[in-house]
Amino acid sequence: HREFVYYFKDFGIKTAGTLEKVPGILPSAGHLFEVAKIAKKNNVNLVFASLTNPRKYLDKFEEMTGIPYIQLPLHLSIDFKDYYEYQLKLAQMIIKNVKNN
Repeated sequence: HREFVYYFKDFGIKTAGTLEKVPGILPSAGHLFEVAKIAKKNNVNLVFASLTNPRKYLDKFEEMTGIPYIQLPLHLSIDFKDYYEYQLKLAQMIIKNVKNN
């Protein structure tokens, strides 16, 4: 689901689609297969997911494609002083994940 659409726009990150066909509904095996084909074709190298996304289908997608995923906090919370700190923390988490894979 397009949880990170504003983050992608702010940082110029291209997206190849979403794992959830319908927001809040777990993807079917067929849908995951179709998204996997698109991701491979577009040389996707990382899947973004919120902390609330079930790891079961994220693990399955990673198994199918070899593309790692990262789960990130979706919303600004009391853990961050302001929106800038939140954005910075997300960027640091992403960079750390990319370097480890």
